[in-house]
Amino acid sequence: MTEVQQPKKIVLSMKFFNEEHQEKAFEKVASIPGIKKLDVDRNDNTVTIITNIDPSLIADKVGKYCLTRILRDEHV
Repeated sequence: MTEVQQPKKIVLSMKFFNEEHQEKAFEKVASIPGIKKLDVDRNDNTVTIITNIDPSLIADKVGKYCLTRILRDEHV
């Protein structure tokens, strides 16, 4: 995975195909190396991540389970 220099706060919106895909997508995000903090909001279907990893790479990792949109990408 490509890492950026400064940690970033990334918020992803995820639209799931079904409940099973929701679980798999959240597990996939949680297993990505380099994630420093992860907050999952199951009601809004968003994930807030503090990491050095490029947000598009994270979105690609879960793309098979859901439609993903980057809502926020900012340095912390």
